[in-house]
Amino acid sequence: PGRVRVLHAPQAGDAAAPTAVFDAPLTGHRFDTTLEVTGYAVDNRRIATIEGYLDGAFIGSVRPGRFDLRARNLFPTAPYAGNLGFTANFDTAAFAAGNYTFTARVYDTAGNVTVYT
Repeated sequence: PGRVRVLHAPQAGDAAAPTAVFDAPLTGHRFDTTLEVTGYAVDNRRIATIEGYLDGAFIGSVRPGRFDLRARNLFPTAPYAGNLGFTANFDTAAFAAGNYTFTARVYDTAGNVTVYT
């Protein structure tokens, strides 16, 4: 028998922002009604979520949970090093044809955020 302590509040003392590598989309990426977002994200604690935006409009979120060999090899001591990869297909059918800027906000469990454009 033992006790389990669950912390729902951001973890104090963590000022390190998360890091992410995006394989898609990259500059010049073309898409129709679905935008694939893929890569890996690393933090000294844990990634909470990755939010995607097109020209500031929220299109969805994803959490790492897919095996990524590059991430595991580059960050073998990171928490959950075997499951740092992510893939999501965001519905973009509501967007007209044109050029858009994709922005990702990567949050860790302490509330730190890194923004990628």
